[in-house]
Amino acid sequence: MLSSSFFYHSISIDALASATGTAYSTYNEAMAGMRFNSTPAVIAAACLLASYQTGVQSRHLRSLDSAFLATDSNRDYTHLGCFVDNRSDRVLGYKLVDEEVDTELCYDYCLEQNAPFMATQWGIECWCATEPDLEYERHGEAEELCDYKCGGDNNEICGGYLAFDLYEIESFTTM
Repeated sequence: MLSSSFFYHSISIDALASATGTAYSTYNEAMAGMRFNSTPAVIAAACLLASYQTGVQSRHLRSLDSAFLATDSNRDYTHLGCFVDNRSDRVLGYKLVDEEVDTELCYDYCLEQNAPFMATQWGIECWCATEPDLEYERHGEAEELCDYKCGGDNNEICGGYLAFDLYEIESFTTM
């Protein structure tokens, strides 16, 4: 018997094609019309494989990834979403600019700052916030604006122009 926290999902090749916005025939070639009855992590892996083979990245894959897949077992953070930034009213404080920015580098930097929140922006920026009650939604959500690839890992998204991908560092929220 499966535990209540273990969910099965069914997804067809049509759903994969729809979720990524690519043509059915492209995914049909990549995935050979397979049907998946599996966990979200396995479905996300299938989406990733299809994305890799077709060159089309799914926005839905990002939400599956942050919800179900651990980026690194030693790094404990949760993606909260993409939010609008404002130059005259910054949400986050500490800033690192580095051509090699990715979520792992940002995580390490924000841990050094003792920050419970980290964010990537503009592909090369890492921001940290030390306030436990961060008002990160005050300028709105902007999932469609976070489309810049990370300078340190082209397979990751690191915010966008005046938009940041926000993460909560779990080790601070459990203390």
